[in-house]
Amino acid sequence: MLLTILKSLLVIFVTLVLRVLYDTISCYWLTPRRIKKIMERQGVTGPKPRPLTGNILEISAMVSQSASKDCDSIHHDIVGRLLPHYVAWSKQYGKRFVVWNGTDPRLCLTETELIKELLMKHNGVSGRSWLQQQGTKNFIGRGLLMANGQDWHHQRHLAAPAFTSERLKARQ
Repeated sequence: MLLTILKSLLVIFVTLVLRVLYDTISCYWLTPRRIKKIMERQGVTGPKPRPLTGNILEISAMVSQSASKDCDSIHHDIVGRLLPHYVAWSKQYGKRFVVWNGTDPRLCLTETELIKELLMKHNGVSGRSWLQQQGTKNFIGRGLLMANGQDWHHQRHLAAPAFTSERLKARQ
């Protein structure tokens, strides 16, 4: 009897360990590889991600290098200073490329028509990832930028009157 209980407990324990192992491998290795292959089939490439960290180390090195230099002149074009990886990789990979934030892919776009379509049709539907929400909650709060679903729809409805053509023309 005791032997049967021990065997059952061992089977349960091994099953749990295998499940956790599979979920971990799937989350950190299989799913990112699958997403990368799907994006490459669609013609969207980007810098090669490292396991677990993605492109974070390259991005932080580029940002620290650009921020360590003094500005040559005062101007409003600061994208190259704040997002040097975006400028460099958009030149290297084109108007669409993928950057990996750990195991989480980020699609970078410079095509205005595609950005408009994305914001008009899909914003608020797919939502923001948990990582995005947690990483930015103290920085930009829980406003329209980080809202999801019904919260996003409600906040957008509240903000919409401020952006009517009459109000925008009045501010010019």
